[in-house]
Amino acid sequence: MLCEEQGSLCGYTEVPIIDPFACHIDHYRKKCLFATLTFDWSNFVVATMDDDFGARYKDGHSGINAADYGTFLNPITDKAEDYFEYTATGEIVPKRQGLNDSQRAMSEKTRTIFNLNHPSLQNRREGLIRMINDYGDLPLADVRACLGGQGFKSLVEQFTT
Repeated sequence: MLCEEQGSLCGYTEVPIIDPFACHIDHYRKKCLFATLTFDWSNFVVATMDDDFGARYKDGHSGINAADYGTFLNPITDKAEDYFEYTATGEIVPKRQGLNDSQRAMSEKTRTIFNLNHPSLQNRREGLIRMINDYGDLPLADVRACLGGQGFKSLVEQFTT
């Protein structure tokens, strides 16, 4: 049900979730820090099972504590496209326009907490950008339809608008 709500995308990376058995339900706010949210639906995020980025990276490598949760984005309530944009090489960066200093800091911290510029993610996004460019003069709506199962929804929207 969560996977369907998230459009079959990892809530942290927008990687497509093709096999529901190759993902897990992550507690955005870690159970060990927020025990009262253990069964709270608004704390659940479907995520891929990658150690190098996303949920597992957040929990295993970022060293966050309870006070840090107000300093980075919550994928349940915050929209990535409001805070990030992509370069032609697939790098995710804070939006160049429209962010105040606090929002820019949250974008940067989010990128670090979830390791969103891991080479694997950046390479996949760059490949998707090349695919978009290869579609040439096709109507943008058709390009978006063709790429619907490729994930990285906010990237596709950015490069097809």
